[in-house]
Amino acid sequence: TPVFVRFSTMTGSKGSADTTRDVRGFAVKFYTTEGNYDLVSTSLPVFYVRDAINFPELMHALKPSPSTNIIEPARFWNYISETPEAIHMVTWLFSDDGTIKSYRHMEGYSVNTYVWVSENGQRQLVRYHWRPMLGTKNITRQEAEFLAGFDPDAAARDLCDSLERGELTEYELSVQLIPFEMQDQYDFDPLDATKLWPENKVPLLKVGKLTLNKATENYLEEVEKSAFSPANVVPGIEFSFDRLLQGSIFASLDAQRHRLGPNFEEFAVNQARYPISAATVEST
Repeated sequence: TPVFVRFSTMTGSKGSADTTRDVRGFAVKFYTTEGNYDLVSTSLPVFYVRDAINFPELMHALKPSPSTNIIEPARFWNYISETPEAIHMVTWLFSDDGTIKSYRHMEGYSVNTYVWVSENGQRQLVRYHWRPMLGTKNITRQEAEFLAGFDPDAAARDLCDSLERGELTEYELSVQLIPFEMQDQYDFDPLDATKLWPENKVPLLKVGKLTLNKATENYLEEVEKSAFSPANVVPGIEFSFDRLLQGSIFASLDAQRHRLGPNFEEFAVNQARYPISAATVEST
């Protein structure tokens, strides 16, 4: 299956350093014979909030001050101090997992919970996990701060240079599955984006491999105009009652209309059969 992959920051504006402490986006658009499927993942396995209704307040805390356009840490920590459910995310963010070494060594997690439906109607809750086959590597705060000044594009440069040299970057795709009728039998809520699914209770199952084999040739047309949304699914994949996911289904499409205009689905990179693939996925 040909795919297009976009790595991104969550809170940093365009031009911000690749090594800034932040959660990274790992978005994959699958160009299937039954339409596009967008698997929107992040570099950390949990999120700040479990309900999309709290997302606007979170963004106000993460973004610059509306009066000065300057990042004010107090805004963030005031929000965290009043939002106990965000503490799990903060422990991940302020570990070395919050400062990536490169996209070639970065993990990806769906965070949200989806539903897989088999041909005979069996339903299972599912979460996805990308693992870099080059190994997971992070950097310390000191190295991140140095690279932010020395080479703000360090991660993007590393990826593009490696592809230019003909080196492939591969990720193993695994899933965790919980039978739909058994979701209430665990001591955690499988639909809560602030919670992990313990691997000793819900083991990872390898399902495929993603290979990055080509860098973009036109950044504006291929990256800036690409639009990812968890609303884009294909037969066999459905939405769970994950409250963060339910809100993202609507908010992401509205965000694309605001950012790219009402005809964003007509751009080549968002078409069902985009002719130039930046990667491929093989199932196992």
